[in-house]
Amino acid sequence: MPFEQNGIRYYSKSETANAIGVSRQTLYRWIQDRKIPSPRFERKRDGRLFYSESEFKLIEVFTNGIEQLHETRECQLLAFPNKSIGDTP
Repeated sequence: MPFEQNGIRYYSKSETANAIGVSRQTLYRWIQDRKIPSPRFERKRDGRLFYSESEFKLIEVFTNGIEQLHETRECQLLAFPNKSIGDTP
């Protein structure tokens, strides 16, 4: 369960992974690939790492984002070589 200190809510890596619907391994891979930042906060009593609420929200945005893998029009032209881009079916 996230905890709050000085008006800021903090999430562990496990809580973050669960909340965004990915495995902890996926979260670790994204950190390693530098797609998301490493947690910046450490709880002194047990050394656990935490994300602040603002960092957590950025990770949510990344998780729900989409990116284009390739140019769609080129693929469509390859799939339908006898059609022009403006043609209707």
